[in-house]
Amino acid sequence: MIRQARPEDRFDIAKLVYMVWDDMELELVKHLPKDMVLDAIEKSCVDATYRTFYQHILVYEVENKVAGCIISYSGENELKYEKHGNYLTCQKK
Repeated sequence: MIRQARPEDRFDIAKLVYMVWDDMELELVKHLPKDMVLDAIEKSCVDATYRTFYQHILVYEVENKVAGCIISYSGENELKYEKHGNYLTCQKK
């Protein structure tokens, strides 16, 4: 079943987004601990209107578990989301 993402989906969404970012070899993923990046993605799903905000995401469920997702938003907002990308900038502790 495909449905609108909910805030409680953020943990599964973060894992899926991380897999994509890892395949893309993003600097964020290459240089920071996985748990730190996952935490930032999880927060971006609920705490900031960013590309990965839950309202921009549809999830695909199999046996009541999130198995996939698609993120979409209006291109008009791309620059705004790019600026909010600083929200995901993590510093090593």
